Amino acid sequence: MLPRSYLFVPANRPDRFAKAVASGAEAVIVDLEDSVAESGKSAARRSIAQAWGTLRSHAIEAVCMLLIRVNSGESKITGDDLDCCNDLRPDGVMIPKADCRQSLEEVARRLRLPLFPLVETARGVQNADEVAAATGVVRLLFGTLDLMLDLDIQNDDAPLHYARGRIAVASRAAGLPAPVDGVCADVRSADRLAFEVERARQFGFGAKLCIHPAQLPAIHEGIGVTQEQCDWAQAVLELSEASPGGVATLGGKMIDAPAIAMARRMLGK
Repeated sequence: MLPRSYLFVPANRPDRFAKAVASGAEAVIVDLEDSVAESGKSAARRSIAQAWGTLRSHAIEAVCMLLIRVNSGESKITGDDLDCCNDLRPDGVMIPKADCRQSLEEVARRLRLPLFPLVETARGVQNADEVAAATGVVRLLFGTLDLMLDLDIQNDDAPLHYARGRIAVASRAAGLPAPVDGVCADVRSADRLAFEVERARQFGFGAKLCIHPAQLPAIHEGIGVTQEQCDWAQAVLELSEASPGGVATLGGKMIDAPAIAMARRMLGK
C-alpha cells in the first residue's frame, strides 16, 4: 500500500529518528535541507550514516519507508548529499525545488534510486508534466510553503489551487500515484488539518507531508479509502456481476463503466 503520511525528521536530531519511525508514519523523511543549518550539514550526514543500520532495522519492523531529503541542485553541497544516499540506499530520495526533466534525470543517472520530486516553485508548477515524466520519478510532492514564498503569497494558500490541479493532473497523465500534499503548518489546529486533508482528497492527492506525529491519525483517517467507500465499491461490483452488460442502479444512481472502474480501483482489483 502506498504511504498516506510522510513525516519529516531533522537529520541533525538522531535522537528523534527511532521515535519518528515508531510514530505510525507510513514514510519518514530524514531531512538534510530546511531543518539543518548550513554549518551543520556535514555533521548531519555523519549522524545519518552512524544511525542508519539501526534506523533501517526499526523501519523494516514498523513497515515504514525511509526517504532522505537532499539539498537543492543549486546548493554546492548537493553532491555530498547524493554520495550519502548512494552509500545508504534509502527507499527514495526527495528532490527539493524540482523544476525540469533534465536535472532530475542527471540525478537519476547518478543515484539509481526512486526519486520523489518536490514541486515548490513557479517553474516547477509550469513544468509539472516533464517533472512527472522524468526517469526515476515515482511520486510527486507539493511544497506549498516554498511556493507561497516564491509567488509572494501571504497567509491564505487558496491561490495555490491552480498548482494543486496541475500537479494532480500531471501525476495522473504520467501514470504516477496520486501526489502528496504539502504540510499543515499549524500543528495545534485540528480543524485546519481536517480542512487541508479533505481539500487534498478533493484535488486528487493521496497522501500528505507532516511535521508532527500528532497529525498522523487525522491524515490516515481522512486520506485513502474509507470503510463506507469500500462498502459502496463492493456493492457496485456485485451489481455489475449480477447484471453483466445491463443497466443497474445503486442509491438512485446509475452504475456505469466509470463507476465500476472506480470501484475496482478502491478495492485494488
